Formats: sequence, structure tokens, C-alpha cells
Amino acid sequence: MEIAAGIFAMEMLGVTSFFPKLENLPASRRRMILVVSLGGLVLLAGIECSLAVLREQIVASATALKSALAGAADHTVADPASSRIPVVGQAVLGFILPFILAMVAVPLETLIATGGHIALSIATGLFLVSGTLSRLLAQGARHGAEALRHGYDILIVIPLQIERIVQSNMGKGEREGREAAPADGGPSMKNLMLVLFASGLFACTNSRNYAQAVVALVDVSGTYADQKPDVVNVIKRGILPKLMPGDSLYVIRIDDESYKKDNIEADLNLDVRPSRANAQKLAFARKLQDFANRPQRARHTDIRGAMMLGAEYLKETGAATRTMVVFSDMEEDLPKGVKRDLAADEFAGMRVLAMNVKKLSADNANPTAYRARLAGWKQQVTSHGAKEFQVVLEPDRLDELLDRR
Repeated sequence: MEIAAGIFAMEMLGVTSFFPKLENLPASRRRMILVVSLGGLVLLAGIECSLAVLREQIVASATALKSALAGAADHTVADPASSRIPVVGQAVLGFILPFILAMVAVPLETLIATGGHIALSIATGLFLVSGTLSRLLAQGARHGAEALRHGYDILIVIPLQIERIVQSNMGKGEREGREAAPADGGPSMKNLMLVLFASGLFACTNSRNYAQAVVALVDVSGTYADQKPDVVNVIKRGILPKLMPGDSLYVIRIDDESYKKDNIEADLNLDVRPSRANAQKLAFARKLQDFANRPQRARHTDIRGAMMLGAEYLKETGAATRTMVVFSDMEEDLPKGVKRDLAADEFAGMRVLAMNVKKLSADNANPTAYRARLAGWKQQVTSHGAKEFQVVLEPDRLDELLDRR
């Protein structure tokens, strides 16, 4: 109460400015509030003074009572003049104390005025410290995650390469000499140990010797352009998951003139680190989806141009297994003035798979024409170096064919 009365008194005297609205009051009201505040301070000062005198009397009475109860026969009575000095001092101090507390309004105003800046400075410092700690923790977490990812890559890449080498060697052994297998139909322990030993030696060689490269040619001409979303789904579900770290995949568009670098819709060279390879597959799948959603329809069909471009990329990879998957009706229709002559070794060491060959309306009336068209492509491809040409009717068989290294 004493502080509140002092605040209002200082406000009316113009010493402080806690309440700006009070400055707009008429002078008469300001004087009235000042009188009330000072009157309150005087009243509180009188109460403090009387309480100080009463406290001294209570102390003296309590001392006399204790002496009487103790059985003292007589006790010395203090000199009245000297015994009143403490009482007068307590009374004066009690009267002055309310006015001293009223002066608290001045430093209180300064504290409130500067306290906001101090609080904001402290809060800013705390936020800076917390931000620095958060950045340190984030950097530590990021580098820790990178370290774990690299550790995973180190642990998994060697077994994957050994698995690829073992599968390649066992596949070659099965194709070259099934008659040399043991009578019980299973590989002997001696042969298995030899394969594992050879795999350990070959693990230090170039991994491209056991990698797989796949080129997918997607026809966007004529009626086959409507099949593009289905073709993309086959690539995403049948080809992309089968690729291992170190493998490559190219998607080339078949249109009017396909022997152009711009016809490469997406290319993928998987990193040997499995974690990085998985991220590359996800990004590649998004590119394929964009390709599927983009409307395209060419008037002519340049199949051999796309095959020549795909063959060049397959050779450049240096992969041991090279596969070309053609998604088309295999009905070529070159624009005027476009010529395509295949080299003798155009498809050397490659497999060509005609996938999801759509039958034309004329093929339904004359299936012989459809079969003759595929036979002509087989003769043309194999005569230019391809290891095999195979027509694949069911997308599920693509997994099995890609497993053949």
C-alpha cells in the first residue's frame, strides 16, 4: 500500500510517468489524487509510528512479566529519560519508512524501462546459444548418419560383388558343362570351394566385368503411344528392381528420328554403394513417371535408329551382360529421307528382347504376317551380332530373363 500510494504521489508530482493517461487529467483531479496519495502516506506513517511505540511497550511488559515470574525481589528501573530514547527512535523510523518506500517509484520506473531491453538481450543470447547447440547436434547427427551409411556400404558391397561373381561363374558352368556335374545332381564340396576361392580372387578385379547394362526402347508412335504408362510400369517393376550396384539402365524413346541423344529419356548408372544406388533408383523412377505423364505421339517409327543408339550406350558401359528390351509393335515406318544401315557387329554380345509386342489390326486377320515380321527382326538382329532375339509375351518373365547373366 505504501509503494502504491508513493507511485501515485510521484506520478502526480511529475517525477515518474507510469501511467501516461493520468497526465491528460485536469489539474484539479491531479491535485485531488495527490492529496489522497499524500494523505494515505501520512496515515500509514502514523500507523507505523504507533506500532513502533506499541512494540516497545509490549517488549517492556514482557520483560517485567518474565522478571516477576522468575521471583526477582527487586529490579532496577531504567532512567525514564534514557528509556524513552529507543521508543522515540522507533517512532521516527516508523514515520519516515512509508515515505522512503514511496521513493521506490523512481528506480522502479527505470527498471521497467530498461528491463525490456535486458530481457530481450537475455532471450536473444539464449536463442543464439540454443541455435548453435542445435546446429552442432544437427551436424553431428548428419555426419553420424553418413558414417553409418558408409559403414553399411562397406559391409554390404563386398558380399554383393561376391554374390554376383558366384552367380556369373555358376551360370557359365551350367551352360558350358551340365554333363560334368556329379551324379547326385548337386555341386561337390570341392567345386564349391573352388568357386568361392575364385570369387575371392576376382572380387578385387573390375566390377564392370560382372555388371549388367539394360537399354529399354519405348515406342511412342501410332497406336503404341497409348501403351506408354503400362510400359513404364513394366520398367519400374520388372527391370529397375533387378539392377544391382554397378549396373546401368537407359530408356530411349522411339519416334520419327530415334538416333538422337535427345531421345534418351532417362539414364542410370548405379553407384557401387547400395545406399546411394537405392536413392538413384528412386530418382530414376520419378523421371520415368514424368515420361509416362507427358503426352507424346510420333507419326513415324524409327526402330533401328533407337536400336543403334542403344547399342552404342551398351557397348560404352563395358558391362558383361548387355540386354536390349524393345517395347514396340515392331512395325517400322521411317520418314522420307531417313536411312538406317546396321553394322555387322552392331549388336555384338547383346541380347534383344521384344517385349509386349502389340498386334496390329491386320495381324488379327493374318497372324502369319505378325509371325513373319518377328522372324524378320530375329534374322536381322542375329545376323548383326546379337546372341539371341526373343519375344516376351508376359511381363513376369522379364525377371527370369534378366537373371540370366
